[in-house]
Amino acid sequence: MARPPGKATEIKGLDLTTFATRLVGDLAAELTAVMGDKQAREVVSLVGLGMAEDLERAVAQGVVKDPEGRFSPDDVGKILVEVKRRIRGDFSVESASSSRLVLTNRRCPFGDEVKGRPALCKMTSSVFGGVAARHFGAATVEIEKAIARGDEGCRVTILLGAAAPKTRSPWVEHYRGPD
Repeated sequence: MARPPGKATEIKGLDLTTFATRLVGDLAAELTAVMGDKQAREVVSLVGLGMAEDLERAVAQGVVKDPEGRFSPDDVGKILVEVKRRIRGDFSVESASSSRLVLTNRRCPFGDEVKGRPALCKMTSSVFGGVAARHFGAATVEIEKAIARGDEGCRVTILLGAAAPKTRSPWVEHYRGPD
């Protein structure tokens, strides 16, 4: 399938990071073109959910859990920030409480490839939602601002446990923890 005009990003040098970022960006564009935005977001979400536990495990070593084996909201926020830092994102915790986490981001791990490809935001929402739901029973993730949609940065709110109501919006995702 031909690349949509103006969607290609020039490859400056070739290394694994540049190749992988370009590959993921082009894959998201092709999925959206073939399947539509909603279905493309669902495919990316499944990949993110599959990776969430492994990513958490990779960065959570040494973080002390509560007696039931769960992290505090602040700990989960730190874990999510560290996951993104390791893949060149620039997230930070704006606030953390027993019912909500708010994270902001100034740099997407997908670089310029994310622009105009909001399906890639599903990777963030599914990883964040999967990790939060595992520790709080349920999570609702809302991407309020996104670099992919043309915003200067990202703002993600995660409602935790009983505070995670189900609403209908293409930018709100709901996750359940293990039963």
